[in-house]
Amino acid sequence: MPTKTHYFILFIALFLATSCSDDDNTTVDTTENSSIYGNYFPTFLDSYWNYTVEAQSSITTDPIISTDELTVESINNNNFTLTANDGLPANGTMSGILVSGTLTSSNTTLSLNGTLELPAGITDLIDFDIALNSAILYDINASNNTNLFSVSEQVTQDIQGFPVTINYDVNTKSLGFYNSVTVNDETYTNVVATEIVLSLGAATSIDFGGIPINVAILAPQDLFVVTSYYAENVGLIKAESYFNYEINATAIAALANSGIDLGIPATGSSNNIQELIGFGLQ
Repeated sequence: MPTKTHYFILFIALFLATSCSDDDNTTVDTTENSSIYGNYFPTFLDSYWNYTVEAQSSITTDPIISTDELTVESINNNNFTLTANDGLPANGTMSGILVSGTLTSSNTTLSLNGTLELPAGITDLIDFDIALNSAILYDINASNNTNLFSVSEQVTQDIQGFPVTINYDVNTKSLGFYNSVTVNDETYTNVVATEIVLSLGAATSIDFGGIPINVAILAPQDLFVVTSYYAENVGLIKAESYFNYEINATAIAALANSGIDLGIPATGSSNNIQELIGFGLQ
Protein backbone atom coordinates (compact mmCIF):
# COMPACT_ATOMS: atom_id res chain seq x y z
CA MET A 1 0.00 0.00 0.00
CA PRO A 2 1.46 3.45 -0.85
CA THR A 3 2.50 5.40 2.20
CA LYS A 4 2.50 9.15 2.87
CA THR A 5 6.21 9.16 2.20
CA HIS A 6 5.67 7.59 -1.24
CA TYR A 7 3.12 10.28 -2.11
CA PHE A 8 5.53 12.95 -0.87
CA ILE A 9 8.37 11.67 -3.07
CA LEU A 10 6.00 11.35 -6.05
CA PHE A 11 4.82 14.93 -5.50
CA ILE A 12 8.42 16.19 -5.54
CA ALA A 13 9.18 14.17 -8.68
CA LEU A 14 6.19 15.69 -10.49
CA PHE A 15 7.26 19.16 -9.30
CA LEU A 16 10.77 18.66 -10.66
CA ALA A 17 9.50 17.30 -13.95
CA THR A 18 7.20 20.28 -14.42
CA SER A 19 9.96 22.76 -13.51
CA CYS A 20 12.30 21.31 -16.11
CA SER A 21 9.77 20.90 -18.96
CA ASP A 22 10.34 22.28 -22.47
CA ASP A 23 7.91 25.13 -21.72
CA ASP A 24 10.06 26.34 -18.83
CA ASN A 25 12.62 28.93 -19.94
CA THR A 26 14.34 29.01 -16.53
CA THR A 27 17.99 27.98 -16.64
CA VAL A 28 18.79 25.37 -13.99
CA ASP A 29 22.34 25.25 -12.66
CA THR A 30 23.57 21.67 -13.04
CA THR A 31 26.92 22.07 -11.30
CA GLU A 32 27.75 19.63 -8.52
CA ASN A 33 25.73 20.12 -5.32
CA SER A 34 23.39 22.64 -6.96
CA SER A 35 19.61 22.37 -6.50
CA ILE A 36 16.36 24.08 -7.40
CA TYR A 37 14.27 25.90 -4.79
CA GLY A 38 13.48 23.80 -1.76
CA ASN A 39 15.52 20.77 -2.81
CA TYR A 40 17.37 20.46 0.52
CA PHE A 41 14.33 21.49 2.54
CA PRO A 42 11.30 20.64 0.37
CA THR A 43 8.43 22.73 1.66
CA PHE A 44 4.79 22.32 0.74
CA LEU A 45 1.79 23.08 2.91
CA ASP A 46 1.14 19.99 5.03
CA SER A 47 4.76 18.79 4.79
CA TYR A 48 5.90 17.12 8.00
CA TRP A 49 9.09 15.69 9.53
CA ASN A 50 9.07 13.41 12.59
CA TYR A 51 12.06 12.99 14.89
CA THR A 52 13.12 11.08 17.95
CA VAL A 53 14.81 13.35 20.49
CA GLU A 54 17.21 12.22 23.21
CA ALA A 55 18.35 14.77 25.78
CA GLN A 56 20.70 14.37 28.71
CA SER A 57 22.39 16.74 31.15
CA SER A 58 24.89 16.65 33.98
CA ILE A 59 22.07 17.01 36.52
CA THR A 60 20.06 14.00 35.27
CA THR A 61 20.92 10.32 35.59
CA ASP A 62 18.95 9.03 32.61
CA PRO A 63 18.33 10.50 29.16
CA ILE A 64 14.95 12.03 28.42
CA ILE A 65 13.38 10.49 25.31
CA SER A 66 10.73 12.42 23.38
CA THR A 67 9.64 13.23 19.83
CA ASP A 68 9.18 16.25 17.59
CA GLU A 69 6.94 16.83 14.62
CA LEU A 70 7.79 19.77 12.39
CA THR A 71 5.15 20.97 9.95
CA VAL A 72 5.02 23.79 7.42
CA GLU A 73 2.87 26.59 8.83
CA SER A 74 3.03 29.10 5.97
CA ILE A 75 4.69 29.67 2.58
CA ASN A 76 5.19 33.03 0.87
CA ASN A 77 7.32 32.77 -2.27
CA ASN A 78 10.77 31.65 -1.06
CA ASN A 79 9.90 32.32 2.60
CA PHE A 80 8.27 29.80 4.91
CA THR A 81 7.65 29.13 8.58
CA LEU A 82 7.56 25.91 10.54
CA THR A 83 5.74 24.94 13.71
CA ALA A 84 6.57 22.17 16.16
CA ASN A 85 4.21 19.76 17.88
CA ASP A 86 1.01 21.61 16.95
CA GLY A 87 2.28 24.84 18.50
CA LEU A 88 3.82 23.33 21.63
CA PRO A 89 7.53 23.87 22.45
CA ALA A 90 10.07 21.94 20.42
CA ASN A 91 12.04 19.21 22.18
CA GLY A 92 14.93 19.13 19.71
CA THR A 93 17.39 22.00 19.88
CA MET A 94 17.52 22.46 16.11
CA SER A 95 13.75 22.18 15.88
CA GLY A 96 13.53 25.11 18.29
CA ILE A 97 15.87 27.17 16.12
CA LEU A 98 13.98 26.38 12.91
CA VAL A 99 10.59 27.38 14.34
CA SER A 100 11.90 30.62 15.90
CA GLY A 101 11.27 32.78 12.83
CA THR A 102 11.07 32.94 9.04
CA LEU A 103 13.16 30.69 6.82
CA THR A 104 14.24 31.71 3.32
CA SER A 105 15.32 29.19 0.69
CA SER A 106 17.35 29.94 -2.42
CA ASN A 107 18.78 27.59 -5.03
CA THR A 108 21.67 26.71 -2.74
CA THR A 109 21.06 28.16 0.74
CA LEU A 110 18.69 28.21 3.67
CA SER A 111 18.70 31.27 5.93
CA LEU A 112 16.82 32.27 9.07
CA ASN A 113 15.46 35.45 10.57
CA GLY A 114 14.82 34.18 14.08
CA THR A 115 16.37 33.77 17.50
CA LEU A 116 18.82 31.57 19.34
CA GLU A 117 17.88 30.92 22.96
CA LEU A 118 20.56 30.31 25.58
CA PRO A 119 20.55 26.67 26.71
CA ALA A 120 18.77 25.68 29.90
CA GLY A 121 21.35 25.38 32.64
CA ILE A 122 22.90 28.79 32.10
CA THR A 123 19.66 30.79 31.99
CA ASP A 124 19.50 30.93 35.79
CA LEU A 125 22.65 33.05 35.55
CA ILE A 126 22.18 34.99 32.32
CA ASP A 127 19.09 34.91 30.13
CA PHE A 128 18.46 36.65 26.82
CA ASP A 129 17.67 35.68 23.23
CA ILE A 130 20.14 36.26 20.42
CA ALA A 131 18.71 37.69 17.20
CA LEU A 132 19.68 35.82 14.04
CA ASN A 133 19.15 38.06 11.02
CA SER A 134 19.72 36.42 7.63
CA ALA A 135 21.70 33.68 9.35
CA ILE A 136 22.75 31.13 6.74
CA LEU A 137 21.98 27.63 8.03
CA TYR A 138 23.49 25.84 5.05
CA ASP A 139 25.05 26.51 1.67
CA ILE A 140 25.32 23.38 -0.45
CA ASN A 141 28.11 24.88 -2.56
CA ALA A 142 30.29 26.00 0.38
CA SER A 143 33.50 24.09 0.97
CA ASN A 144 34.45 22.55 4.30
CA ASN A 145 35.14 25.06 7.12
CA THR A 146 33.72 28.01 5.19
CA ASN A 147 32.20 30.66 7.49
CA LEU A 148 28.60 31.29 6.44
CA PHE A 149 27.37 33.84 9.01
CA SER A 150 28.58 35.65 12.11
CA VAL A 151 27.27 38.16 14.63
CA SER A 152 28.99 39.67 17.68
CA GLU A 153 27.31 41.69 20.41
CA GLN A 154 27.81 43.00 23.94
CA VAL A 155 24.96 43.11 26.43
CA THR A 156 24.70 44.03 30.11
CA GLN A 157 22.54 42.27 32.67
CA ASP A 158 22.10 42.71 36.40
CA ILE A 159 22.89 39.77 38.69
CA GLN A 160 21.89 40.48 42.29
CA GLY A 161 22.91 44.11 42.04
CA PHE A 162 26.08 43.51 39.99
CA PRO A 163 26.10 44.64 36.35
CA VAL A 164 27.49 41.81 34.25
CA THR A 165 28.95 42.50 30.81
CA ILE A 166 28.43 39.68 28.33
CA ASN A 167 30.27 39.39 25.02
CA TYR A 168 29.13 36.76 22.58
CA ASP A 169 29.76 35.58 19.04
CA VAL A 170 27.52 33.35 16.95
CA ASN A 171 28.98 31.73 13.85
CA THR A 172 27.67 29.24 11.32
CA LYS A 173 30.18 27.18 9.37
CA SER A 174 29.99 24.66 6.56
CA LEU A 175 31.17 21.16 7.41
CA GLY A 176 31.15 20.06 3.80
CA PHE A 177 29.19 17.67 1.62
CA TYR A 178 28.64 13.93 2.24
CA ASN A 179 27.73 11.39 -0.40
CA SER A 180 25.62 9.55 2.17
CA VAL A 181 24.67 9.62 5.85
CA THR A 182 22.79 6.84 7.69
CA VAL A 183 20.23 7.80 10.34
CA ASN A 184 18.03 5.22 12.08
CA ASP A 185 19.12 2.55 9.59
CA GLU A 186 18.01 4.73 6.67
CA THR A 187 20.70 5.95 4.26
CA TYR A 188 20.28 9.43 2.81
CA THR A 189 22.34 10.60 -0.16
CA ASN A 190 23.79 14.03 -0.99
CA VAL A 191 23.93 15.49 2.52
CA VAL A 192 25.21 18.92 3.53
CA ALA A 193 26.39 19.53 7.12
CA THR A 194 26.75 22.77 9.04
CA GLU A 195 27.67 23.92 12.53
CA ILE A 196 26.34 26.71 14.74
CA VAL A 197 28.73 27.84 17.50
CA LEU A 198 27.91 30.24 20.35
CA SER A 199 31.03 31.60 22.08
CA LEU A 200 30.42 33.66 25.21
CA GLY A 201 32.25 35.38 28.03
CA ALA A 202 30.86 37.27 31.06
CA ALA A 203 32.56 39.61 33.55
CA THR A 204 31.63 41.98 36.36
CA SER A 205 33.30 44.56 38.59
CA ILE A 206 33.49 43.99 42.36
CA ASP A 207 34.46 46.65 44.87
CA PHE A 208 37.28 45.61 47.22
CA GLY A 209 37.96 48.34 49.77
CA GLY A 210 36.92 51.05 47.37
CA ILE A 211 38.94 49.59 44.49
CA PRO A 212 36.90 48.13 41.59
CA ILE A 213 38.27 44.80 40.43
CA ASN A 214 37.18 43.22 37.16
CA VAL A 215 36.28 39.55 37.60
CA ALA A 216 35.64 37.14 34.74
CA ILE A 217 32.64 34.98 35.68
CA LEU A 218 32.77 33.01 32.45
CA ALA A 219 36.04 33.09 30.58
CA PRO A 220 35.38 33.27 26.81
CA GLN A 221 34.38 29.76 25.82
CA ASP A 222 32.45 27.81 23.18
CA LEU A 223 29.29 27.49 25.20
CA PHE A 224 27.02 25.85 22.68
CA VAL A 225 27.56 23.87 19.44
CA VAL A 226 24.85 22.55 17.10
CA THR A 227 25.71 20.29 14.14
CA SER A 228 22.99 19.69 11.55
CA TYR A 229 22.66 17.46 8.49
CA TYR A 230 20.32 18.19 5.56
CA ALA A 231 19.63 15.63 2.81
CA GLU A 232 18.61 16.31 -0.77
CA ASN A 233 14.83 16.07 -1.31
CA VAL A 234 14.30 15.42 2.42
CA GLY A 235 15.37 18.29 4.71
CA LEU A 236 16.85 18.07 8.20
CA ILE A 237 17.72 14.44 8.94
CA LYS A 238 19.81 14.83 12.10
CA ALA A 239 21.01 17.46 14.58
CA GLU A 240 23.33 17.19 17.57
CA SER A 241 23.73 19.97 20.13
CA TYR A 242 26.27 20.13 22.95
CA PHE A 243 26.30 22.66 25.78
CA ASN A 244 29.10 23.04 28.29
CA TYR A 245 30.07 25.81 30.71
CA GLU A 246 32.62 26.37 33.46
CA ILE A 247 32.43 29.27 35.92
CA ASN A 248 35.71 30.83 36.99
CA ALA A 249 36.63 29.53 40.49
CA THR A 250 38.14 32.91 41.39
CA ALA A 251 34.88 34.61 40.44
CA ILE A 252 32.88 32.21 42.62
CA ALA A 253 35.10 32.99 45.63
CA ALA A 254 35.06 36.75 45.00
CA LEU A 255 31.29 36.86 44.61
CA ALA A 256 30.78 34.67 47.68
CA ASN A 257 32.94 37.13 49.64
CA SER A 258 30.47 39.83 48.58
CA GLY A 259 27.50 37.72 49.63
CA ILE A 260 26.56 36.61 46.10
CA ASP A 261 25.55 33.02 45.35
CA LEU A 262 25.25 32.48 41.60
CA GLY A 263 22.72 29.73 42.21
CA ILE A 264 24.02 27.26 39.62
CA PRO A 265 26.76 24.60 39.73
CA ALA A 266 30.29 25.67 38.85
CA THR A 267 30.17 23.42 35.78
CA GLY A 268 27.40 22.00 33.67
CA SER A 269 26.78 20.22 30.41
CA SER A 270 24.01 18.76 28.29
CA ASN A 271 23.40 17.27 24.88
CA ASN A 272 20.41 16.95 22.60
CA ILE A 273 20.21 14.63 19.59
CA GLN A 274 17.29 14.50 17.16
CA GLU A 275 17.04 11.99 14.32
CA LEU A 276 14.54 11.71 11.50
CA ILE A 277 12.12 8.78 11.64
CA GLY A 278 9.61 9.83 8.96
CA PHE A 279 8.56 12.61 6.59
CA GLY A 280 5.94 13.26 3.97
CA LEU A 281 2.63 15.05 3.37
CA GLN A 282 -0.25 14.99 5.83
